[in-house]
Amino acid sequence: KQIQSDGGSTPYYQITITNDNGETFNCELNDILRDVFNNQWDLCNIVKASRRISEARLGKGKKDVSIKYDANKIIWFAEQIKNYGK
Repeated sequence: KQIQSDGGSTPYYQITITNDNGETFNCELNDILRDVFNNQWDLCNIVKASRRISEARLGKGKKDVSIKYDANKIIWFAEQIKNYGK
């Protein structure tokens, strides 16, 4: 079922991580992104849009947001990154 977002945290950003020992822990995607990408939100937004696409393919995406919309977001943020040096 698609998820209606109110702008806050949404279930498709809740992640369960399992390590090689079978141990699991729950976190939110933003927790991972802040650490992995040092709070560089253009990079984080690419991953967030990718997550929404992945969830949409399972029928659990963000309500009223198409895969095309999120793909366009990825392209836009990638262009911003590409043009940093100009």
